[in-house]
Amino acid sequence: MKKSTLLMGAALLGATASITPAAVNAATNTTSTTAQTQTQSSMVILKGTLKVAVGKTVPVYASPNDTTPIAGKTLKAGSSWRYFGQENANGYLWINLGGNQWVNSADPSAFSLISAPTTTATKTTTTAKAATSKTSTAAKTTTKTDTTAPASVVTPGKVTITPGHSVSIYTSPSADTPTSKKLAGGTTWKMFSQVTYRGYLWVNVGGNQWINDADANALNLTYTTAKTSKTATKTTTKTASKTSTKTSTTKSGVTSISGTVKIHYVPGYGIAVWDAPQDGSVTGKKLADGSSWRVFQTTTVNGVAWYNLGGNQWISGTYAKLTSSTSANKTVAKSGTITTNSKARTNIYASASTKKVTRTVGKNVKLKYYGTTTVKGQLWYSIGGGEWVNGADVK
Repeated sequence: MKKSTLLMGAALLGATASITPAAVNAATNTTSTTAQTQTQSSMVILKGTLKVAVGKTVPVYASPNDTTPIAGKTLKAGSSWRYFGQENANGYLWINLGGNQWVNSADPSAFSLISAPTTTATKTTTTAKAATSKTSTAAKTTTKTDTTAPASVVTPGKVTITPGHSVSIYTSPSADTPTSKKLAGGTTWKMFSQVTYRGYLWVNVGGNQWINDADANALNLTYTTAKTSKTATKTTTKTASKTSTKTSTTKSGVTSISGTVKIHYVPGYGIAVWDAPQDGSVTGKKLADGSSWRVFQTTTVNGVAWYNLGGNQWISGTYAKLTSSTSANKTVAKSGTITTNSKARTNIYASASTKKVTRTVGKNVKLKYYGTTTVKGQLWYSIGGGEWVNGADVK
């Protein structure tokens, strides 16, 4: 979420704001008079995070009294910003993002607000000393209880690390110290959920692996368009699905192999196992650094090799090295449906070049296949999960 063209300095997440509006001065100056209190700003001093909704942009104004936004300044869709105060003016709620930078609630669905753990004293007619004392007590109470991050929101998509930057991985948004792992610039990772916590936007990249936008220019997020309504037409859904596949994934054919891969990652950590190459979901299993595993298939997606460990279990070749393999005949990526014969149950084989039977299926059963290969003149069908059907056994 590159923010260099948006708000300056104090408005960026993680930046330290140096705002001193009249309301703050009145709360901390023990010599303030009644006259001074009456002339203070009507802005309520509140701190937190403003999250722009996906698909929305928000104009920025120099003050709540302006009707024309600042030229060239908008908050991008999906971005997050620190805010420091609120004010009601001209029929809208105005949010201060630091200095003379304001946004309003003209479009209520354009952004959401998440309050920070502490708040600052607002406009008051009581003595300055009493206001300061209350603020101090609230801050101490929050510090003791602020130990757990709020629940994350599922936001499927991808996060790309900007070339020239790198980001540290944390075990959770509540972790104070990062792990020894980092995501390098120029790499793209699957994103599962997000949460705004302690002034940063945190992105989950699988399991207990979280990154944040402390470096405001390091992360670029791409959200996967989800089905938004049950009443959407079938035509629209199919079109969206086809477009997503063509733009996000480029696969070569699946090839049957018999070999071994070794995991090369970080000592004490493991890599995720997916239920499909690239666009699948994490199964929850992890393979430890230094361990070795048998592989049965391989395919290439966007230039990255993926290895099948049997069934719907795939790992990325980014951190797995193929140590030995025997290639089978080349598999052509196709899809369709076959029907088993009507004379006897049909054998399902572990590969197109073995006689090992994994199971059998009944007569006249329809099976979906995802690829074909030819071994010694005989056509074979790949039905997924490392299983094959002999073409001689189907109609």
